[in-house]
Amino acid sequence: MGKLLLRFFGVIGRWHKTALACLFGPVLVALVYWVLHWAVLWVNNWLLYRLPA
Repeated sequence: MGKLLLRFFGVIGRWHKTALACLFGPVLVALVYWVLHWAVLWVNNWLLYRLPA
């Protein structure tokens, strides 16, 4: 059982960089885009209320 797990994690260790890049690359980009989008909206709203017209 231990040997099988070790081998399993060895394979994961070998492939995890490629797999993580493929899996979390787009997710990370989407997350960063989403956070930036909301940050810009929030700052925009804040400035609209704070600055005199």
